[in-house]
Amino acid sequence: MKVMKAMKVRKQDDYEDLETSNILLNSTVQELRLEISYYQGEVKQLEWEKKESKKDVSKMTDLFKSWLHDLQSSSMRSVLYDSKFLSNIVRNPTRSIADIMQMNNLKILVTTCQPPFFIEFSNKTWTQECGWENHEILGLTCNLLQGDLTDAKTAAAFTRDMKEVGYGVMRINNYRKNGEIFNAEIAGFPIYDSVSSSGADSDVPVLTHFACILSDVRSVTPSDLSEIPVSISRLLKHTMVPNTPIPSSVPPLKISNSSSSLNYDRRVHSKSFKSECQLTSESFAKSATTVRISDLLRLMLSCSSAMVLTDKIGRIIHCNRQWVELTGYTLSDVEGTSCGFLQGSMTDHNEIRRCNKLNKSYLPSEMKVVNYRKDGLMFTNHVTTAPIKGGFMNDDVTHFCALLIPQANVNSSYRDQKANKLKRFHNEVLTDDESKTFNMSNMSNIFEFDCEKEEEEEKVVNKEVEKKVEINFNSVFDYISPNHSLGPPAL
Repeated sequence: MKVMKAMKVRKQDDYEDLETSNILLNSTVQELRLEISYYQGEVKQLEWEKKESKKDVSKMTDLFKSWLHDLQSSSMRSVLYDSKFLSNIVRNPTRSIADIMQMNNLKILVTTCQPPFFIEFSNKTWTQECGWENHEILGLTCNLLQGDLTDAKTAAAFTRDMKEVGYGVMRINNYRKNGEIFNAEIAGFPIYDSVSSSGADSDVPVLTHFACILSDVRSVTPSDLSEIPVSISRLLKHTMVPNTPIPSSVPPLKISNSSSSLNYDRRVHSKSFKSECQLTSESFAKSATTVRISDLLRLMLSCSSAMVLTDKIGRIIHCNRQWVELTGYTLSDVEGTSCGFLQGSMTDHNEIRRCNKLNKSYLPSEMKVVNYRKDGLMFTNHVTTAPIKGGFMNDDVTHFCALLIPQANVNSSYRDQKANKLKRFHNEVLTDDESKTFNMSNMSNIFEFDCEKEEEEEKVVNKEVEKKVEINFNSVFDYISPNHSLGPPAL
């Protein structure tokens, strides 16, 4: 009986074990079925993506074939057999303007996409090579780099390439600011921005500018001038070697100052962009919510007030001519640094911290603060800072732009009043003998500063600033064509 009972218990245990194993197997089978269903869904997704990719490739192929057909049927078909031209397309695919402006390791010049191709940006590396500061050439054309030894046919062919294809490459002689000649390879390519800074059109590219990269720069020496006419060659050898007298055997040359003088300002032959606009703090803060980086370049060129553009963490990328005149600093002085160098002992740092806190939250800010010029002069400054959504296919804040409206120049106002009183004192009060024996201890009574009068003058200045007319953005950006062709696709 005990043996039978034990066997019965054992069978019962075996049955329970089998039942448990069966449950586990069913669970495993169910999991496997779910995994199979998941992978079947993945396969369908991949098949759909494959079909979409084929459609995209087909569209790009059709676009490329269309561009190739247009190129072959145009006067530019010769570029297909130019290895330098094709390598330029491969090396420099179309890029966004926000990316181009932060490529500090290359010598970059940015112009408008339509003739006469006004300059709207140059970086510090380009300035170090060519000598022209950014604010000195904004709104001018590239003619300021050309001179008598620049091959006009090469330059014209390059311009034609940029107009018709969007790409161009040439090796040409150009002139630095000090008149020195250099030979360089110049590669031009299209850069774009989005149609809108946000919303449905934020991922639609539109051609807005051309970029030119300067590379393989070679200085032109007297020995390189052997192929130049003798009269010009002798003159240039003299101008390129300081303190070398002109031989008496060299006859007088009938040549323009553009070749004979190293101090000649070549900007006089360049066309200039003339369209000035005025901004108030309110209109600037309102418009900054929808403005693009490409729009900002035009706005900074046209605006009569000082403007500075920084990246997301506050490093300076670009500034306009008015900002340079206001602060005394050039872009090459401050590129890549923050604006902290404008602050000093009289600056309200609590106000600075308040605005920085707003900027970190990507909110606009306004403050009235004392800043310092490069020469040490203080001035009261009304600063409006606005966040900019400048990334392509990116709705996040990528830049900050600040509008600076000076209220009063503290040091110069006080200095000018003292100088006027001193001049009036010498002209009207002192004789020649009295001037020689004048006791300087009496100066304090003469130069007494009238604070109330200065405050009244400052209020008048502030009222004049507030009267500035709000800008009509359409009038500033009217010649940018949103339907302008992007040229060849990126390879």
